[in-house]
Amino acid sequence: MRIDLVSLQDIVFVCCIFMILTFSYSHENTLDVDMPNPETYLWCCDGCTSLMITVDRNNGMWVADRFIDIRELPILLSAAKHNGSASMGVMIRAEKTSSVSTYTHIVDVARESGFENIQLVAY
Repeated sequence: MRIDLVSLQDIVFVCCIFMILTFSYSHENTLDVDMPNPETYLWCCDGCTSLMITVDRNNGMWVADRFIDIRELPILLSAAKHNGSASMGVMIRAEKTSSVSTYTHIVDVARESGFENIQLVAY
């Protein structure tokens, strides 16, 4: 017994043409978000009451252009919280290639020191 596949090929071909002709290309609706420029953001925050901690690509921490050791961080944050205002926050300016563990360590120490307003700015 022999099965004739010519008619099956015709049906598949007609189905493919039908699907190609009826397929509608829909443009996805997207939302354009204007991301803030980190340099402008930091410039605007110069007068605010936040302690700025900069993390470089080698996970080194800098406060006010002074390199600090990771062991100095709890002492520095406790002193800043004690001497600063009640609404004082911590702004962590981290390079995009820095380690997440460094950032989370700074956040943990800041929370233990009593800071509630902690921000991360990538540059």
